Amino acid sequence: MNNLMISLHSCWLPRSAAKILILLQRVWDMHKELFLMPKGAMSIFKGVAIRMLGLCSGKQATISPSDFERSRLQSEALKSLDAAMSLEKNNPDLLFELGMLYAEQRNLNTALRYAKRFIDATGGSLLKGWRLLALILSAQHRFSEAEVVIDAALDETAKWEQGPLLRLKAKLKTSQSLPMGAIETYRYLLALVQAQRKSFGPLRSVSQDGGDGVNEYEVWHGLADLYSRLSHWKDMEVCLGKAKELKPYSAEVLYTEGVMLQGRGQAEEAMSAYITALLVDPSFVPCKILIGALLSKRDSNALPVARSILSDALKIEPTSRMAWYYLGIIHRVDGRIADAADCFQAASMLEEFDPIENFSSIL
Repeated sequence: MNNLMISLHSCWLPRSAAKILILLQRVWDMHKELFLMPKGAMSIFKGVAIRMLGLCSGKQATISPSDFERSRLQSEALKSLDAAMSLEKNNPDLLFELGMLYAEQRNLNTALRYAKRFIDATGGSLLKGWRLLALILSAQHRFSEAEVVIDAALDETAKWEQGPLLRLKAKLKTSQSLPMGAIETYRYLLALVQAQRKSFGPLRSVSQDGGDGVNEYEVWHGLADLYSRLSHWKDMEVCLGKAKELKPYSAEVLYTEGVMLQGRGQAEEAMSAYITALLVDPSFVPCKILIGALLSKRDSNALPVARSILSDALKIEPTSRMAWYYLGIIHRVDGRIADAADCFQAASMLEEFDPIENFSSIL
């Protein structure tokens, strides 16, 4: 049973599997008196079954092409997980799953409550709880409080596991218009990379370090992204080159290269980089957004293509405020004023609850 629960976090079960789980739950409900099982054990089994249903619905919601269907599945997921909570009140995994689901739906106050409960239940021993709490606070624009959370987590975390926390800290510095603080944090991360390499030797791949380790690629890419925000193109190019050496065929690197080219006024070269990135990863939303933005500046013949690309981006990531914003611009240029207003309103609302990093990055 535990192995099945773990697998749900890494793969999506089809509708047929979800229906089977519903049927199993009904069978257990109807015939539980036939099983010689203590009442407490039956309650735990039922809680696990309902939780599995909630995770199935949540996974389905992330890939649903329909807004209505996505909303329905998210609602079912929350209903199932809330019901499971009434049966497994002290289950830390369930607390975390509810916190994530509420955060992704931007119900931040409720998400915050579950994140705090998860940290209390685990004694702050799991990094993902601190990261979730910090991201929720950042979505509420409580950046200084989020940084306090990160600092507290760093005090409780081994040196080699601090990578994700330090990256969040650098992004929090950037959000508070403290670029030098962010650069200093990235420099410390690079020092950790060097120390890690000396400690573990060249046989260990630092660039591909998984889990909570210090990832050299992410450090260089994070620096490149920071310098792009500052329009320091030469510094950005150096950092991007380092990242490219570690991951030459990354959609993320190609996208960042396109941002640099676009910042230098080389729109056609930027478009080429974005398209190449989509060939590597057809579902890479940031490229779809900037392709749509570039097409919106061309003649009216390009508008339908731009609208289609941005709509596709929103099917993949419905909480992308920039996708909504550029779609609004296209509707406005095309004379669809009411549609444009709806898109701008969605972008504005999402901006109010935008975390410094996607919540899904925790998983």
